[in-house]
Amino acid sequence: MAIPAVADIVIVDGGSTDGSLETEKLTRRGVRGLLVKTGPGRLSAQLRCAYAFALDQGYEGIVTIDGNDKDDPEAIPRFVAALEEGVDFVQASRFIEGGVAEGTPRSRDIAIRWIHAPLLRLASGYPWTDTTQGFRAYSRRLLLDPRVQPFRDVFATYELLAYMSYRAPRIGYRCVELPTTRRYPPGETPTKISGVKGNLSVLAILVRTARGRFDPPSTTPTTRHGEGIRGQAGPEAASGRVQPRPVTLLAPAYNEEAVIEDFVKQATATLQPDWRLMVVDDGSEDRTAQILRELEKGEPRLQVVSHDGNQGLGAALATGFRTAPKGIVVTMDADLSHPFGLIGDLVEGCARSDAVFASRYVSGGGMEGVPRFRVVISQVANGLMRVLFGTRVRDLTTGFRAYGTDVVALDRIEAKRFDAQLEISIRLIAAGRDIAEVPLILKTRQAGESKMSYLRLVKPYSRTVLRMLILRWLGIGR
Repeated sequence: MAIPAVADIVIVDGGSTDGSLETEKLTRRGVRGLLVKTGPGRLSAQLRCAYAFALDQGYEGIVTIDGNDKDDPEAIPRFVAALEEGVDFVQASRFIEGGVAEGTPRSRDIAIRWIHAPLLRLASGYPWTDTTQGFRAYSRRLLLDPRVQPFRDVFATYELLAYMSYRAPRIGYRCVELPTTRRYPPGETPTKISGVKGNLSVLAILVRTARGRFDPPSTTPTTRHGEGIRGQAGPEAASGRVQPRPVTLLAPAYNEEAVIEDFVKQATATLQPDWRLMVVDDGSEDRTAQILRELEKGEPRLQVVSHDGNQGLGAALATGFRTAPKGIVVTMDADLSHPFGLIGDLVEGCARSDAVFASRYVSGGGMEGVPRFRVVISQVANGLMRVLFGTRVRDLTTGFRAYGTDVVALDRIEAKRFDAQLEISIRLIAAGRDIAEVPLILKTRQAGESKMSYLRLVKPYSRTVLRMLILRWLGIGR
């Protein structure tokens, strides 16, 4: 295919001696440049050469691909298009729909699917499926971000592959996996990683990456729950010229036709003129979506986002976080169980904290009309979680919260059900975010049916707790 029509081709050689890089051959194939690494290091050193050259030449994006003919270059135009659409990090995947994996050695397939990708999913918060490939694309702003710093000497062998998959989503950059074809030829596997020692080295790099050992030194101080003052907000705050932060009230809804109209009317009556209400309809099977669309026509501050099918609370929250403008996002249930009068306190609290939780378990909080067995289960579960994760936050599962989404990245949530609230809480705590709590009197829903089944929640909650404990054990998310 005519790659030079969509991108300049630059080869970064690690010291080839087989005659494959003769100048005449490269010129005939439209190669623009040849960089030869002469210093120490292996793959990561070559990547640093490529990044530096491309940035120095003024390119806005870089696509990297292995030179061993295992990756089909037909996907390169799609990688370029993704960068042009605003994606910052593109990863090739042979394992997602549309991808092709041919001849992958069984041991490598197992290692990628069951060790490498899952651990980076846990550490980064992004659902990666194929994390060892060098077929990728990077935006200029990602590579130049001081929170990334890919040109450090610590990146010499295979560190950059794991590090960039971990770091880009962790600091809020837009990431995506695209389906590609990766074919291994018959016979001996073409690879620079061989033997027990080589594979153990890759595993060690993976664990060090997940534990944040390659993170650059922090330049922005943060504090844990109740321990002090938040980090500086930048030059505007220093000069006293702080711009108002956009405020979005985010409410996931599923089969709420009995209350949704009253909810929207009460919510919009509470909102200040420049605030907005976003309702994410999670594939409702009743008239919820229809009612919302009709209300949207007459209320300019209402935005309705719809899922094609029921994906769960976690997915609805993630959709809302991705769609809402950066600023303050208040999440609440759409069943009228949360008091609208508390919204102002939550928003105001975000001026001093990264997140503010409406808590049933601080002084002044409680529950009214909630069945006793639900109260006991919630109290016991929250107490256990506080012990397991070593936090003073009293209500880890409340759904009535406010976040400063301009300082906290929340658009990647792995939990799909009610355990999403717990996942978010633990990720905030692990990242050292300052969480404040205000008292909440939770009341039972006024109409409609509850979506919460405690028996059905045992498995997803247990899975989320185990996943978060692994993160804590590894020291991930500091």
